[in-house]
Amino acid sequence: MKIEPKYLKTVSLAKMLNLSPRYIRQLVADGRLPYVRVGVRTILFDLEQVRSWIDEHRIGAA
Repeated sequence: MKIEPKYLKTVSLAKMLNLSPRYIRQLVADGRLPYVRVGVRTILFDLEQVRSWIDEHRIGAA
C-alpha cells in the first residue's frame, strides 16, 4: 500500500502535473494556485486543495 503525502513541494507537484517548476512558481506568483508558505522560502501545496483546484479548472466532460 502506497501512502500519499498530504503536502508536496514545488518540484514534486510539477512532476505530478507534468509541468515545469517555473510554471508552478508563476501560478503561485499570479495567485492562481493555492499554496502554504512555510517560513521565508518554502512553499508547500496541499494535495487535496490542488485536486480541487484542478477540478474547478477542468474544461469539458470528465
